[in-house]
Amino acid sequence: PAEIKLFDAFGKFRSCLEEQGYAIEGDLLDRNNPAYQDPAYGEAVGTCAARTDIVNILSEVQATRANLTPDEVEARNNVFTELRSCLEAKGWTVETSTNEIGLLSPTVFQNADGVLDERDINRCLSEQNLDG
Repeated sequence: PAEIKLFDAFGKFRSCLEEQGYAIEGDLLDRNNPAYQDPAYGEAVGTCAARTDIVNILSEVQATRANLTPDEVEARNNVFTELRSCLEAKGWTVETSTNEIGLLSPTVFQNADGVLDERDINRCLSEQNLDG
């Protein structure tokens, strides 16, 4: 699913920022984000976004979600529920909301250290046979 590509791109994006001496600060889609007061930060975000193609992948996820049938929503929710259970067993905090089509979406999605750890996600996807 496109969400798996998004997790991968997010991990690469975060690593790219860290390599440039930055971390993700606030909502990066909000142009009024105070972090953008630092032009170097904005440049780093732009560079890393281009390197990882995260903007296009996020657009793909949004487009895919907009066209889901009720059965596809149910299937994605089942996969997400299995993933959430596995991650919570690893100490994660996962809180969700339901969007207008009934799709579960994380509102809080972080490990015990407060970060999104792709290794845990990949392990859970593999353990639950959700990565194919």
